[in-house]
Amino acid sequence: MLIQWLMGLEKVLRAETLQEREAIYRFRYRVYVEELKKGFLDVDHENKMIRDDDDESPGAVLFYTASKGEVTGTVRAVIWRGGQAPAEIHQRFSFPLFAAIDTLITAETSRLLIDRSVRGSLILPALARAMYEHMIEQDVSLVFAYCAPGLVRAYRKLGYRPYSGELVCNQDGVRVPLVGVLSDLDYLQRVGSPVAPLVKQHFGPGKRPFLDLAPYREVLDPGPLPFEVEPEVVWNHLQEQLLTEEDDENRAKTLLDTLPEAAIRKLAGKGFIMDIPAERTVVRQDLIEKEMFFILEGAFVVEAGGRVLAHLHRGDVFGEIALLVDEGRRTATIRSVTDGRVLVLRRRFLEELMRDDPTLSSRILFNLSRILAERMAGMLSEV
Repeated sequence: MLIQWLMGLEKVLRAETLQEREAIYRFRYRVYVEELKKGFLDVDHENKMIRDDDDESPGAVLFYTASKGEVTGTVRAVIWRGGQAPAEIHQRFSFPLFAAIDTLITAETSRLLIDRSVRGSLILPALARAMYEHMIEQDVSLVFAYCAPGLVRAYRKLGYRPYSGELVCNQDGVRVPLVGVLSDLDYLQRVGSPVAPLVKQHFGPGKRPFLDLAPYREVLDPGPLPFEVEPEVVWNHLQEQLLTEEDDENRAKTLLDTLPEAAIRKLAGKGFIMDIPAERTVVRQDLIEKEMFFILEGAFVVEAGGRVLAHLHRGDVFGEIALLVDEGRRTATIRSVTDGRVLVLRRRFLEELMRDDPTLSSRILFNLSRILAERMAGMLSEV
């Protein structure tokens, strides 16, 4: 009851008029273009709006919150009746993995944005509740989404989960596919989703039946995934990295040097491991993102202005400049040359560490500074 009362403090509206929709499109422009510097969208720069074909599709609904006449948060839901999802969606979310999915009503949530002045407020759980209730009304069984690697933990708290689908590679880089099962009470309660209290209101005896998850167990709870968020599994990967380094007398210094086991366990608790296929753009120059990548396996190349600036291998990091500077702008494009594996860390982790453990944060920052200095020295020696 307390959760529902708190979420009720934020009123979520459904865009019904052209005026409301255009206010949402302008809000998208402020966040995507003016804040995040994204340049690969359907942008109307003259009117400062962002909209696309999905906004006008028959199953699309735009939700939003507002304060003093200004949009503060928004999300889009697109719903497809059985078998009506377009081929692009089938491919993006690996639909063939889900048995008899064409007999189910499915949905995608996208364009989830919160104004930076109110991030961390009750707007996000309120939007999640509004989406959930709308999808219940439409008899949706599975809802799909994708997000940047560093946001997987946040999406899991909403009730989404990674599954064994292919990574989504778009113009922004590599993204993680996610699925939410509206009736999966056990999972929603386990992750603390704000919609968990709503499940029993809509599913059970005399209500909608729970979706039988037996045909989807291998998809939802598979073996090795191309991404891993469980702290113990991440810790095991980092241990393997450390053991390998001990046998390499000629190795370069890495992010993990001089860090005690307790510190590396903290990294494992906050980090996220992702397998990257060869020939994929992982980060793109000029985007505003605040994630850093520590290479566990594979070879990567750094490119900017049409030139190759550096080659990176196991133990190297990339994305550290966007992590450290306030603006968070990517200074280069990073592309995988071979299949690889990386540990992803978000800036929020470093900020929390600076507050809670200044000594450890100074060690990590020192290691980052040394890596940057060595890379700069190597680049200058080639000039």
